[in-house]
Amino acid sequence: MISAKNASLLALSIVLIGAEAMAGDANFGQFTLTPAHKTTVSGSTDGSYDLSSIAQIDQKGNPCIGYASVNPDHMMILKEDLAQLKLEVDSNGQDTTLVVTGPDNIIRCDFGTNDTPDAVIEDTDWPSGEYKIWVGSIEPSQKWDYRLLAGGK
Repeated sequence: MISAKNASLLALSIVLIGAEAMAGDANFGQFTLTPAHKTTVSGSTDGSYDLSSIAQIDQKGNPCIGYASVNPDHMMILKEDLAQLKLEVDSNGQDTTLVVTGPDNIIRCDFGTNDTPDAVIEDTDWPSGEYKIWVGSIEPSQKWDYRLLAGGK
């Protein structure tokens, strides 16, 4: 017979396992990128998950802010290392944020400003592997359609 304490621990374990599995599914699918390939995918911002819970700052000291769904919006697969990669949100001028997690827990973040409201991450040294991408908004539960442009050099 299971004690009340063990039943509570079992229920909590099931919830945590479910949350981890849910966080692995991308809302708008997966795309593969190679050095010579550029692509555009689309989606919409939404959610009240605080992106700073993924990381407060990225590897370069940029703040990770905004709100999105718990699940990443996109999964990006890099088949090869990329010397340079640019991820750019186009939401027709809405205030967007980007959080990207990659191999070896590499985290990159950006957010729009008054001059350029859409988030852009342009960085070097992207190792091959799987990246989770969250496209968010500064305020929770704001729903905006966007295109995410991705291209390497």
